[in-house]
Amino acid sequence: MKKQIFGLICLLALLTACTPKQPDVPAAVPPAPPSAGTPEPSKQPDMPEPLPPDPNAIQFFDCGTFDLSNADSITGRENFEEFLNVTGTGKSASIELTKQDGTLTLSFDGSAYTLKDANAQTTWKQIQVTESSASGKIYQTFRLTNDENEETSDGEQAVTLFQEVIES
Repeated sequence: MKKQIFGLICLLALLTACTPKQPDVPAAVPPAPPSAGTPEPSKQPDMPEPLPPDPNAIQFFDCGTFDLSNADSITGRENFEEFLNVTGTGKSASIELTKQDGTLTLSFDGSAYTLKDANAQTTWKQIQVTESSASGKIYQTFRLTNDENEETSDGEQAVTLFQEVIES
């Protein structure tokens, strides 16, 4: 029993001896009130320091593939939605568009879209999304364009990426 009590006392002594000590902090001195002739400085809230850039932040997004080669079973539509979401925030991204006549790479560098195939590369200002109707169906068309103000047809100022039925 004496050994147990002695062990307990030693354990308590060790525990109290190992706890970190609080540094001696001088008491805060309240600021002196401004004198009658001195204007009171304007009080500004303490603003936190801006965070440094995160070195692990993703600078470029690879959004995968959007397969348009079979109109009856388009796959990867969610990848195209991700591409639109990422580029809509101004971040760089790319996506592969597979069509019946080949594969295209669509990329965004933060300021412009680039469409590249095996033979050529073109640069565009924006993606334009329009709706139209024909034969009792409503279509949504995704087009790259350099004309910011109005809907344009394919040519020097625009190129259609794809069109899909959204209501029939």
